[in-house]
Amino acid sequence: FFIASCCVTMCSFLARIFHIQPEKFIDHYRECPNIWGCIVAPPGSKKSNAIRRGSYSLFKDIEKKLREKEQEAIKKFNERRKSLSEIEMRLKSLKKLKEPDQDEIKSLEEQQEEKENDLASNPLVYSTHIIQDITTPAFIKRMSYTNNNVLFLYDELSHLLCSFNNQFKADLRSVLLESWNGKNSFRKETKTDKVEYCEVLSASVLGNIQPSVASKIIKEMVDASHNDGFTQRFQFLVYPDTMSYSLPRSRTYNSKYLSEIKEVYEELYICYENFPTKKTIYLSREARDLADQIVDFEVPKAQDEVTREIYLSFSSKLPKLYYALALLFEVLDSKGNIQNLRRINENAAKLAYNLTLKLFRYTLRFIYKELDHGKTKASYIVEKILNNKIYDNMKIRDIYRPNWQGLKDHTEVMTGLKELEAHGWIRLEIKVSEIEKGRPSEVIRINPYILRDGVKKYIRD
Repeated sequence: FFIASCCVTMCSFLARIFHIQPEKFIDHYRECPNIWGCIVAPPGSKKSNAIRRGSYSLFKDIEKKLREKEQEAIKKFNERRKSLSEIEMRLKSLKKLKEPDQDEIKSLEEQQEEKENDLASNPLVYSTHIIQDITTPAFIKRMSYTNNNVLFLYDELSHLLCSFNNQFKADLRSVLLESWNGKNSFRKETKTDKVEYCEVLSASVLGNIQPSVASKIIKEMVDASHNDGFTQRFQFLVYPDTMSYSLPRSRTYNSKYLSEIKEVYEELYICYENFPTKKTIYLSREARDLADQIVDFEVPKAQDEVTREIYLSFSSKLPKLYYALALLFEVLDSKGNIQNLRRINENAAKLAYNLTLKLFRYTLRFIYKELDHGKTKASYIVEKILNNKIYDNMKIRDIYRPNWQGLKDHTEVMTGLKELEAHGWIRLEIKVSEIEKGRPSEVIRINPYILRDGVKKYIRD
């Protein structure tokens, strides 16, 4: 978890300094090394602590410098704008006079033009990097003033996902979708004909989420109810192999490793200060060969066409992940000489290639598990019957309320019940309560032979 947080945070800052050009002779083709990362783990797994240690603890000194620089820039910009406003007000009042002083008007108009040119040639620049919560207009305004990558840092990504339903952030999802590329311009026109323009719209995202919430997101993607590619952009997906693991006794991290990473950050900050524009990094021949293998990577066989489409949608994002990781490992290898970095060599490319495929396998395994391959909804219901969790005359709504795996909503439960009803295992009935008022309840009646003899003997007979 800690490594994932470090990688995403570092790549998000690299996106402020470098471009990657995969094909040396195609000048317009450049990649941005920003990454979207997500840590999937249950409560109590210290995922929040890992994000804080991997982001704030390593980055806080630089972020403090950037914040001070930004505050100073805002202060100077506001002073220049205030001075211009005072001149405009004075001009306006002079022109209302019957016999205004033309010499003074001319002098003020010259000052006004000078101030306007000064504002145009020295625009406000936002320097801070980390954002935790922001409205869509504020984000577009920030990016128009910055033209740099920013890092959205969320302790719970569910907060970000829920905010898309907020009227003030309804279009934030579409803006973030566009910012994943990290290299496209963005233009928005409002009803008042006000135009907001970002030369480069780029954002990285890092957060964590609980498995139950992640399952709902995967289900939305499978059902195509909300499949716009947002989920597929989280290529740096990390989750434990098993959800039932013990917490580590020690909360300490390798101090030598931490100090080395901080040194790299400080060196990157010097590059950020010294490079007026982004520097282009090329791929070596060996790195390009591995990039071609990533592009031509064939996804595993899927049991159905929907699953195959999901696999393909995730695999199509792999090249960008590879480029970002390759640059990251080259930067770590070039510690002490990052300013002279020119290209990504074979060693860093191999590490990036292996990690990219490993992360992709992680993602496929996670999706495969959430799709419940090889296990029908009916089998989940039978398990609960055998464990006395589902009983005769039980209301259907009481089956999906506990949020059991595979039986999380009415649709999943009804899919399993219909299958069992077709084989004579259960029967669905409408029950009208004599005590409770309200609409009739739908209940299940379990075959008495199953309750008496058990599943195995019922199947055999």
